[in-house]
Amino acid sequence: MRHMSKLLHRHRHLLVALLLAIITLASFWRVLGCGFINYDDTSYVTLNRHVQAGFTKGAVKWAFTARYEATWQPLVWLSYMLDHQLYGLKPYGYHLTNLLLHIANTLLLFLVLGRMTKSLWRSAFVAALFAIHPLHVESVAWVAERKDVLSGLFWMLAMWAYVSYASRGGAWRYVLVTLALGLGLMSKPMLVTLPFALLLLDYWPLRRFTPGTGRAGPGWKLVWEKAPLFALAAASSVVTYVVQQEQGALSSLRQIPLGVRVANSFLAYAQYIRKMFWPHDLAVIYPHTMMSSPSVYRLIGAILLFLCLSALAVHAWRQRPYLAVGWLWYLGTLVPMIGIVQTGAHALADRFTYIPLIGIFIMIAWGVPDLLVSARVDRRYSRAPAVLAVLVTAALVVCTRVQVSYWRSSITLFRHALRVTTGNYVAHNCLGQALGVQGKTDQALSHLYKALAIQPTYSPVHRNLGSILLRQGRLDESIAHLHEALRLNSNDPVAHCDLGVALSGQGRFKEAIAHLSKALEIDPGLDVARRNLGAVSATSHYTAGIALDEQGKTGEAIREYREAISLDPSLAQAHNNLGLALRSQGKGDEAIREFREASRLKPALVSAHNNLAVSLYVKGDYAGAWKEVNLCRKYGLEPHPDFLKALSQKMPEPAH
Repeated sequence: MRHMSKLLHRHRHLLVALLLAIITLASFWRVLGCGFINYDDTSYVTLNRHVQAGFTKGAVKWAFTARYEATWQPLVWLSYMLDHQLYGLKPYGYHLTNLLLHIANTLLLFLVLGRMTKSLWRSAFVAALFAIHPLHVESVAWVAERKDVLSGLFWMLAMWAYVSYASRGGAWRYVLVTLALGLGLMSKPMLVTLPFALLLLDYWPLRRFTPGTGRAGPGWKLVWEKAPLFALAAASSVVTYVVQQEQGALSSLRQIPLGVRVANSFLAYAQYIRKMFWPHDLAVIYPHTMMSSPSVYRLIGAILLFLCLSALAVHAWRQRPYLAVGWLWYLGTLVPMIGIVQTGAHALADRFTYIPLIGIFIMIAWGVPDLLVSARVDRRYSRAPAVLAVLVTAALVVCTRVQVSYWRSSITLFRHALRVTTGNYVAHNCLGQALGVQGKTDQALSHLYKALAIQPTYSPVHRNLGSILLRQGRLDESIAHLHEALRLNSNDPVAHCDLGVALSGQGRFKEAIAHLSKALEIDPGLDVARRNLGAVSATSHYTAGIALDEQGKTGEAIREYREAISLDPSLAQAHNNLGLALRSQGKGDEAIREFREASRLKPALVSAHNNLAVSLYVKGDYAGAWKEVNLCRKYGLEPHPDFLKALSQKMPEPAH
């Protein structure tokens, strides 16, 4: 028994790591049954031709040069390409990769914290909170948020390498830190805060920081030591800003004034803490309209919380340095996502807490036990922190499993978002789009019109309304919404494509072709635009051929029909009309070939069968003519009596 106890003690780190992996799996296992959602998963994976091309030379080059989704993230694209090579478009594979990355991040966090602090159970509790907190479900369950768990891996590896460098030195260890940071920045620009976080670790728990008296003091040396890291982070910040500005992802001060942004920042800091303690109203999107006009009391409360916790951190920075480090970690690592530089429609997002909440978790894991010690709690309650930790962990496992279940589909996800938020036009829009795909048109339109009422200048809702109205044949309304979508966002390829189709339905082929061509210019991989462009161009030439035919310009009509067929060989009516034009020029054999092709493509096209019967009669193939006559009758057309009389004189109708 004593031997077993020693063995368990010797391998306690391994056992704790195994336990962390198990509870993470227990919390997130249901994610493998979730599908893709219609909020970014389409552009990142399901409709991304580059990702689906796999590791081709062109696709890999695109991954490193693309500014797709207003971010430079080549490693994210490469990871999706690998998933596609392994799993195709089966969503469970993409979710499995996210989950495995999250487990790896959890174990690395546990190991690196334990290595720095020499505190097994407090490090384990921080890692457990990181692993299973419901606020982290979005980062794991959302395929398009691969950037969080992938960049998180490089963040943890950078910390591990930095601890080795801090304790042993060595240029190659520093190179590993720099390499990990560089790879992390190629996954998500949020890692620009890593050098700042490493400075915090220098103070606690590494205790490398000793206050100096001037620029040559140890503090400045530690800052100077990280100059290459800060330079790398600065370069990434510039690249990210330029890309987002070029792609129109940055909101202007006219759209969201600076005062609103500052107020929202205080509110967001407070909201994340509230949601950490009470995660009952989590949603995939919290639109900025929810917090653009906060009550004065909420704002004052958020500012007071900010000031009180900051004062606590300053007051305890010597006796309890983990409080200052944890609080500054939380504040600092959230800066890129706090909304002063606003991208997108969100006021805050659960995924933004993936790394920042580690700071708050550290404050709790070290602060609560120290508080009980300083309060001289009765020794009978010495195990209270451990019992509380187990209870909290169990409760979070349950909450996370419930939160994961909402990610089963777009419909379950956005219905939940609408239940727990107000004014959520993004959720209404995405739910309407998902319902439209299922053919539930009335419900879809209801949600889309609600989104429009909340935010009339949101271009995706105009695009989705235009698409559904197009499928209903309500062309005038569809065109109006699609024009508005493009006025708000002229680089929307799907809106250009749908507008092209709608305009072609009104016979406005020149405009239609221009919009379909623009769609392909913006997104050369949009296959539906390419198909529609061929079909619309073919229809345009076919229509022109009819007009020329009516004017007696048979030669020009033939050229238009042939052009239509070259663009869309499946256009049966074009083959039929071409056959008639050729027959009028005495080209009977060519005409017969066109009539046969028309009837093959569309067996119920009775005019093709009738025309073929006449041409075969002229050629002397009376049996073939009778066969076509019977096909005409099969599809509901009785050929002209004079033709039937003439054919009967040449050859009596065969008995059936």
